[in-house]
Amino acid sequence: METTAQKTNGASDAARTAARDAGSAAENIGNAVKKGAEQVGRTTRTEASNLKADLDDLIAKIPHLSEADLAIAKQKLLDTYHEAKGSVGDLALQAKDRLVRGVDASGEYVKAKPLQSVGVAAVIGLLVGALLARR
Repeated sequence: METTAQKTNGASDAARTAARDAGSAAENIGNAVKKGAEQVGRTTRTEASNLKADLDDLIAKIPHLSEADLAIAKQKLLDTYHEAKGSVGDLALQAKDRLVRGVDASGEYVKAKPLQSVGVAAVIGLLVGALLARR
């Protein structure tokens, strides 16, 4: 027959395992969001830099351009703007998709292990409460 101490140790081990799994899932979500945000930032900076370079080039050439050349330059600038806008929008959608997948994975974990999830939430609540009580 299992003693109360053995049951408590088993429950503690299960709670630690569940907490570790939940922590890993939360870390994965955080990493996916961070990676997506960094990628959006890099692409936005690159596209903005390209757009600025095109604008600077156009401004330098305006006095020497014919009407036809000016129309071509204007179209090139508009194309660059739309391309930049599309790239940033695509990256934002990718970042959103990563976040949704992470949240879905966490939800699946909770559905697969509801009691452990409640235990993890309780342990985290107790820890946060203890930390806040010290202040």
